This record gives sequence, structure tokens and C-alpha cells, in this order.
Amino acid sequence: LLRTRAATQPFLLGIILRHCVLFFCLEVSAAFLTSPKIRTPSYADTSKIQLFQHKLFAQKTATLKKARDHQFRMELGLLQSLECVKNVRDLASVTGSPVKPGRCFRASCLGTASKADESLITKNIKTLVDLRSEKEFSTDSTKYNSTVFDEYDNLLYEVKYSKSGRPKELVPKVSSIDGERSRHMVSVIDEKLYKRGVFKKLGLGKKLKAAVYMGLSQTKLRKLFIDFINDAGLPLLNELILDYGGPSIKAVLDVLADRGSHPVAFYCTAGKDRTGLVAMLVLSALGVPDEAILNDYVLSDSVYRDLGDK
Repeated sequence: LLRTRAATQPFLLGIILRHCVLFFCLEVSAAFLTSPKIRTPSYADTSKIQLFQHKLFAQKTATLKKARDHQFRMELGLLQSLECVKNVRDLASVTGSPVKPGRCFRASCLGTASKADESLITKNIKTLVDLRSEKEFSTDSTKYNSTVFDEYDNLLYEVKYSKSGRPKELVPKVSSIDGERSRHMVSVIDEKLYKRGVFKKLGLGKKLKAAVYMGLSQTKLRKLFIDFINDAGLPLLNELILDYGGPSIKAVLDVLADRGSHPVAFYCTAGKDRTGLVAMLVLSALGVPDEAILNDYVLSDSVYRDLGDK
């Protein structure tokens, strides 16, 4: 009897094993037959998806801009009809902003103002804060036909550096001005600091190239830095401004916080990146939700097209 059982055990195990394999195959087949067929998106599909997402973003931006423009016209009786100055908004119109209407504006460069714009600006804006570099605003007389800046007394600032060469503070070159209107020339970051910050972020090979170009060709050195900045994009620019532009940003915020300066408008060239960064810092400090700040920033998405910058 024991011999019979020992002989039949392998046979029974074989039957059980075959049934298990058959059951597994049937289950797998059923799964493939009933599951939906998954197709990897092609490049054309991906392009269509991206185009669709871009259209949705454009529609959302247009809706936000339309709503904000309506709110802007309803709440404010000034600057809403500027003909040539683009990207003008009141910080009061941002959702959740505690800023009082008519106190603080952001804009693109006011040098594009028409005669009608000049009249509105000078009547309603007491203080201008120019965030551009000295090299940029030194070309205003040849780049722009507007005389709006002639109505404001320029208040230049000078940078005080620490022993390590980093900017320590920004102080006005004069203690006061005579006129009622003033333009504070506060560059958030200058070219020298850009170069220093970019050099630190270069790889070893590019650092060696930069060191050679410093003694041979400033043109090639500048191109090396510009190419690196363009490849890195806005995150690098904002990082450099925050790393090296602290004293300048503080000087800007001091002017904006001074009630005696109101109404005030701050701007760069397009009123998008440097201006957007300052607006973000102001709104964030005032407790405005991040989503509202982001929605305000994307309203500047079309500014380069509006300015005719291809």
C-alpha cells in the first residue's frame, strides 16, 4: 500500500500543476481580452495635446484679463485709458489685495507715453520708480519721443559695497528734491553683478573660457554670459536679482511703503519680469494668496507682442 501511494504522488502533483498553469493562462487571456487597448501617444498626438493646453491657457488668460479690465474701469478713474503705455495695472485690482485703489501701479516703461498719456500720468502719479539699469535709462532721449520724464526730478541712487564686493545698501545721492514729482532711479541689478553671479554658476570649462575672454575680448565674454542666461531662462534671472539685488529691492519697497510718495508707479521695460518680481514681493508681504499673484503675473503674458517686440 505504501509503495502504491509513493508511486501515485508524482502523478497527482503533475495533474495539479497542469491545472494551475491552465487556470493562469485562462486568467491572463481574459485580462487581455477585456482590458482596453492602451496606445502610446505619437508625436502628433503630443503636439495636439500641447496645442489644446496652450489654447486653454490663452482662453483663461483672456478671461482673467477681461474681468480685471472691467474691474479696473469700475474702480479707478485714472490711467485706464492710456494709449501707448502697455501693461498698466493697479495693485488694488489683484484679488485679495488690501492696497487702496489709485495708490500703487505697475506698468511697462512710461517713455512710450503719448501726449494724452503724459497728461494723465503727470496729473495722477506723484512718484515713479524706474527699475531699469543705468545703461537702459541713459538711452531714453534717443529711444523714446515722450517728454513725460521731464516732468519729474530724477533721484539717483548709489550702491554701497561690502568688503566682499557684494552690494550692501542703496542710498540716494541727494537727501531731497525740490519738485513735487520725482523719479527714483533704482536699478534692481546692474550688469557687473549679473556677470559676477553668472560666472559663479558656470561650469569649469566655461569659467576657463570666460577667464581667457576677460583679457582678450569683452564682446565674446558678454556673448558667453548672455547665451548662458538665455539658456537658463527667467529662473536664473530672478535668482540673480534676489541674490544680488537685495539692497535695491529694499530701496524700492521703502519708496512704495512711504505714503508721502503716493500715488506711485513702478516699471521696467516691459513691466513683466523685474516689475512682476517687485509686485509679487509686495503682494506676498501683504498676504495676497499665491494663486492671485500668479493670475496677476500671467496677465503680462502678451506684453512683448503688444509692444511689438518680435
